[in-house]
Amino acid sequence: MKKQNISIKYKIAFILIITISFFSISNMMITKAMVNPEYLKIEKNDAKKIALRVHDLLNNEIKTLDDLSRDWASWDDSYQFIKDQNKAYKLSNLTDESLKSSKLNLIVFINKNNEIIFYKGLNYYFIKPLNFLYFHKNRFKKDMLFMKMLKKKIPTTRKKISAIINTIMGPLIIDARPVTDTAITREPNGVIVLGRILDSVRIAELKSSTNIDFKIVTNQTSIKFYTQHLPSDTDYNKPILLEKTPDIIKYAISLQDINNSPVILGVIKYKRSLYKNLISAQNYSFFILMTFISIMTIISIYLIQKIMISPILGISEQLSTIMISKNLNDFKILKRNDELGFLSNMIKKLLSTIVAQQKILSEKAYRDGLTNLLNRRSLDERLTLEFSRLQRSGLPISVIMCDIDFFKKFNDHFGHQAGDRCLISIAKALLSCVGRPGDMVARYGGEEFIVILPESNIKSAVKVAKKIKKAVKDLKIHHPDSEVNNYVTISMGIASMDKTRVKNHEALIKSADKALYKAKENGRNKIETTKIKACKRPKKNY
Repeated sequence: MKKQNISIKYKIAFILIITISFFSISNMMITKAMVNPEYLKIEKNDAKKIALRVHDLLNNEIKTLDDLSRDWASWDDSYQFIKDQNKAYKLSNLTDESLKSSKLNLIVFINKNNEIIFYKGLNYYFIKPLNFLYFHKNRFKKDMLFMKMLKKKIPTTRKKISAIINTIMGPLIIDARPVTDTAITREPNGVIVLGRILDSVRIAELKSSTNIDFKIVTNQTSIKFYTQHLPSDTDYNKPILLEKTPDIIKYAISLQDINNSPVILGVIKYKRSLYKNLISAQNYSFFILMTFISIMTIISIYLIQKIMISPILGISEQLSTIMISKNLNDFKILKRNDELGFLSNMIKKLLSTIVAQQKILSEKAYRDGLTNLLNRRSLDERLTLEFSRLQRSGLPISVIMCDIDFFKKFNDHFGHQAGDRCLISIAKALLSCVGRPGDMVARYGGEEFIVILPESNIKSAVKVAKKIKKAVKDLKIHHPDSEVNNYVTISMGIASMDKTRVKNHEALIKSADKALYKAKENGRNKIETTKIKACKRPKKNY
């Protein structure tokens, strides 16, 4: 039994009906089942989740700096820099551009004696130095906070200090780690401190990365205003309820400084409109949706047919026609500024790409990549056709086999790039010496070329060979290692056939190759000939 196909428009309409009906019925059931306290719990939990998301967003700033600090601290180059303060490390890693690329406002290296051996504070937006008072030498020498970290009897990989210092420029997030080698096999020889200011620009970036309505307070006076009514034992690591009214729930989250005092406060204002709006919307939508469900279904089917189905069927019909005609350029794009228009345009581009690739592949299959002459494959195909034609007509055919003299020495002396340029120049010279439509020039091997001259006897072939010899000579390509001339020369072997004396063209090429071998034996830069016919004649030199 043949399976009946259902149009996509009816499938979409069916899904739409089921979805709307399910939503309407579910809305009615939920409205009756849920009560105010449950909605209040949802609101409270949502508000806490949003507050925790903001808290995670701020903590992520610390984690990002911690990851960067870990990379710098476990590095052989950093370990060596604390030992000798080499200039190469400074020039490579401690420039203004380096700090800017890592978005660092502070980098400090401290040796085991609690001495700052390198300090750099930078406002990377304006490339201006910053001076953090906490790292002032007189004040810093008395504070052994970082040295205590080196003395802890815990693995080096777990030793770190991540904290926030309140500065006049804003909260400074710092991360300090012991400096050791990359393999973490040596004892730490100092501490590296990285710092990043959570300024107004960075705060704006954080807010733009989320759709949460919140504000970040860093001003200490404002922080005290928000926290002055909180109990002394308040846990600032959890969301703190600041205010609760019939309209809003206000939560705060906090990050602490080294002394565990709030230094950054994120204030989230959650509007308590869920219960009121949800119940109202559900009751209203239940009646409205049930009333217009039939009308919406009819309209949807019509619009789906008009906007989607008909254009898709049109594209399908075009592709079916193209599959039969094999003409990929017949496809016409839909002039629409939507997904179907984009799909149609991409299909057109794909078909155009296929046509272009077919053309390129066809050309590459029959052309030498360097000289753009015919290659062996193209030569064999064309010569087979030409050979068959001349066998039927009884007309002559001649072949000139060419070889550049001492080309290997040329390559060894000037290099392969110069050798490639030489081959290209020789190829152009060969092409300039043949002009009839049926004549062919091909690259036969590395430095070997072949010229096919249909309907040409041996005398005509010799004339062409002499033109080639002169054309190559006129190129005046310097060849200091040649044994016959100061310039690049060419040896040629000619084979000619008046009527069919061989079964295939391979024998003709083989004869031309033997003549070329003879030209090389006789001193190169020469032309040797042979003629295939019933009676052999003596070979002539030119």
